[in-house]
Amino acid sequence: MSRKASSGHKTLSAGRSVAGHPRKKRLLCVMGGEVTEKQYLKMLDDVSTTATVTRKCCPRDPANLAIAAMKAKRSEDKASCSKDGGPYESYSATFVLTDVDEFSSDKLRSAERTCKAEGMRLIISNPCFEVWLIDHERTCSSSWTSTKECERQAHNLGLTTGRNNKEIVKDKLEPHINAACKNVASHRTQEHERLRYQLDTTGFAPWTDMPIVVDAVLPDVRVG
Repeated sequence: MSRKASSGHKTLSAGRSVAGHPRKKRLLCVMGGEVTEKQYLKMLDDVSTTATVTRKCCPRDPANLAIAAMKAKRSEDKASCSKDGGPYESYSATFVLTDVDEFSSDKLRSAERTCKAEGMRLIISNPCFEVWLIDHERTCSSSWTSTKECERQAHNLGLTTGRNNKEIVKDKLEPHINAACKNVASHRTQEHERLRYQLDTTGFAPWTDMPIVVDAVLPDVRVG
C-alpha cells in the first residue's frame, strides 16, 4: 500500500508550504509503548502524502501519559506563532495512545478527561496494541482478551518479531491497513462501545481506536 510521492516530487517540510504545494498537516502521537506503536506510526508516516507524524514515547500510566501529551501540545502551540521568520503551524491533531493492560478504569477516565479538555483524542487498545495488528490479518477473536494471548496470536500470524516479539513486520501490515479498519468494525459490538465510552470498567476487550489515527494520517483509507 505504498502511497509515497514519486521521486520527482519535492519533499515538503512539516508545517510549511513549498513551491505552491499544499502544506502537510502535522500530527502528534504520544504513546506508552516504546517499540511496537512507534514502529507502526513510522510506517504510517512513511506512506502518508498528506501528514507528518511526530512520535513521542512516554512509558506512563494513561492519566500521566495524557498530561505529558498536554504539555507537549501546549509547548508546540506556544512556539507556533513564528519560527525562522515564517509561519509555522502547530499540530492539527494530538493523539494519546494507550493500552489497557493492568491499568484501572479510573486512570483511563482521568486520561479521557484531560484529552477532552485539551482537544486531544484518547486512543485505547484493549488489552493491548496487538489487537490492532491482528486485525490486519484477520478479525481479532472475541475470546482474545488478555495481553499474553493477543501477543501470542500476533506473533503466530507473523505480524511481530524481534526481542520479545515487539518489532512489527512491516511487509505483513502495510498492505492490509484498509482491511484492518474493516475488521475492527467486526468486533466493535454495541456493548463494547458503550463500555469504552463510559469507562466504568475495562471489560470491553478486544477493542482498538486506531482507525481514528489511520483516518487522520491516511485520509484515503476509510474506516467504514
